Amino acid sequence: MDFTNPKDFITDYNADDYATAECGSNSFLYIQAACVLPEDHSDKRQVFGLITACTAVFIYLFTIVYFDYIKTLQKTKYVDFDVKTITAGDYTVEFDIDEEIYAEFQQNYLDPTNPMGEIQQFKLYIQLELEKRLNQFPNNGVDGPGEQNIKIAQITLAFNNAKVINWLMKRGTFIKTEKWDKVKVINETIAQGIKEDKKLLDQLQRPVSVSPPWRPRKDTPEPPSTTSSLVSLNTSIMTNS
Repeated sequence: MDFTNPKDFITDYNADDYATAECGSNSFLYIQAACVLPEDHSDKRQVFGLITACTAVFIYLFTIVYFDYIKTLQKTKYVDFDVKTITAGDYTVEFDIDEEIYAEFQQNYLDPTNPMGEIQQFKLYIQLELEKRLNQFPNNGVDGPGEQNIKIAQITLAFNNAKVINWLMKRGTFIKTEKWDKVKVINETIAQGIKEDKKLLDQLQRPVSVSPPWRPRKDTPEPPSTTSSLVSLNTSIMTNS
């Protein structure tokens, strides 16, 4: 076949449309033809594509399983770390004190002749009552074998004093901005509210919530005794119980 003559390799040749220009010695002619693979080569490519797809799916599944394993492992390590690292939050509870509980304390346990104040007596009442109830639970061996001796470390009380705190915040703002006329007004408001609003005054003096962290280990040393008043109130509580 003579490639210098288009008539030899162009089948749909139209003599009327054919250009009469001649190709020089430095010309290049490009021909695009369909590539037909042998049947054995096609089978090899299909197998290779299947292997590639299966490998990609395996890598994807392995990655998902690996990350899930790492996530679960970190959760387990965190739990183990939390168990080994004991903080006050691990042995602190919080519960509300309604009016009935405090009224029962005032009627049955409060000793007006005791030199301890009413709030201090209520703290001691909560401490002794919680220690008694916690030590009645069976020992599950978390803190070692033997008889458990749980002791309350501290009693923290909360009061419903949001109204007074808001007054004091406003007062502080007026002082900061040197609005002395408004400071005088807010001082009168606070004094009048506490003096005349008996409900507010009672609300400020009655605990509404308690947070008692405790020492769980039975070998924890006993706190030093405060006064003989503590023993007196302890006896009063045990008698009424």
